[in-house]
Amino acid sequence: MPIGLFGGRRCHVFCRVLDSYLVCRLVDVLREVGVVSLLESGVSVSEVARRLGLDRDLLYRVVEALEVAGVFRWVGGRLVVRGVEPPSSGDLREFSPHFALAVDFLVRRLVDRLRSSEDRVSALLDRSFYLMVFNVLHACPAMFYTRESLLSYLGFKPRDGVAVVEFVGVPYGDATVAVLRMLRGAGVGRFRYVAVLPSEKLCGEWWGVVERWCGEFGVPESYLSSIEYEVCGFGELSDFVHARDWCGRFDCVVSSSFLHWLPHDVRLNFIGCVFKLLCSGGRWFNLCSLYSRGRVTVLELLLELFTEFCGCVSEYEFRGVGEVFRVERKVLCNLMSHSSLSFCAGKRGGGVGVSGEVLFLGKMYHYSFGTSV
Repeated sequence: MPIGLFGGRRCHVFCRVLDSYLVCRLVDVLREVGVVSLLESGVSVSEVARRLGLDRDLLYRVVEALEVAGVFRWVGGRLVVRGVEPPSSGDLREFSPHFALAVDFLVRRLVDRLRSSEDRVSALLDRSFYLMVFNVLHACPAMFYTRESLLSYLGFKPRDGVAVVEFVGVPYGDATVAVLRMLRGAGVGRFRYVAVLPSEKLCGEWWGVVERWCGEFGVPESYLSSIEYEVCGFGELSDFVHARDWCGRFDCVVSSSFLHWLPHDVRLNFIGCVFKLLCSGGRWFNLCSLYSRGRVTVLELLLELFTEFCGCVSEYEFRGVGEVFRVERKVLCNLMSHSSLSFCAGKRGGGVGVSGEVLFLGKMYHYSFGTSV
């Protein structure tokens, strides 16, 4: 469905601001380097890379990403750049004051890699840089309102006694804060909320975001004290679920900006874990996983600066979700800089288990998600 229809102006503003600012800054910095003027004069991408001493393969990918964004197009062998309106200062009110600095850091780091002849793997940024930059982009009122509206559109209904487990790939805290705000708004008194994170260090980062913003939004202290958290590596999820006797104990599973941080060979296992966790009639709310268009996008290139990024969710992988769950609602946002996929998927049947085969990335996998769920 088109962007903005699920959450009003605030959702639309967040997506549009992040999208247009990423693309605008990348084009601006490429102008500074001299890439745009040479391409506009008819020089080939390969020759531009040679003249400016840039990584040719990466430059081809950057140009392709801007073509996918609809900003670069070719007329008679010359580049024509379509203007993109940058966000206004008013649009940035609900963003971090460091938003522009964070975007600029990412874009300039990508251009540094274009200029560098060093080994690409050694030039990747670790998770500490990710936390510094992307938490600035995500931990802001605009993001929390977006997540809350998206959850509401997908059908999340707060009620007394609800049991929720959230998988936190990176410690944005966005989904946690959104769900707690919705529980408070509905006057829910009893609930269970468990957050699962991949490391102890990330627990501290995540809790810092949740505690700060729940305080800002007036979420009661009793809600925060009710939250449980667990640490589990992505490859250990199946054993982890059984060891805690969690099978069939949760009404909702929430994962936000999560799947693209899971290795492809772990994603199928994760689908099985979600199935096991949910009670009969339970629902999985997956928010804003990067979705593959079949061609590289601007945000993918920026995320490839980080060692933990594992790639967009493919069409085949989403079909795998549909084999196991009943996909009730789907939101596909196609923006200039990326595409994102959100969905609500209900557990099929009444605890009878699911098995079969699904095609993932050209390879057939067999799955069997237990009958005791």
